[in-house]
Amino acid sequence: HALIAYAGIDAPPYQSGAFNATERHISKRGNSYLRKTGYEVMLCLIQHKPDDPVFDFIQKKRSEGKCAKEAMIAGLNKFLRVYYGRVAEVLNAIDEQLIFASEI
Repeated sequence: HALIAYAGIDAPPYQSGAFNATERHISKRGNSYLRKTGYEVMLCLIQHKPDDPVFDFIQKKRSEGKCAKEAMIAGLNKFLRVYYGRVAEVLNAIDEQLIFASEI
């Protein structure tokens, strides 16, 4: 969640008493360069139409009635979550190899 917030594509909460806002925009409080780069990556992803879960997710959001930009930001959100998960897996594997090597 911190990576999503750092990119500035999270929707900030808006509450006042019993009122909860449901229609919110992205916060834009994070790194504008990361947000712009992510947007460009999503444009390339849509143009090349790969067999990719993020592309499928964007198409699903478009079929649900979201406009193109909203679907791309939702796709960027998913992309960052997938990317973070894969990097975490690699780092955990490296840590396990280092621990195993130090025991030998």
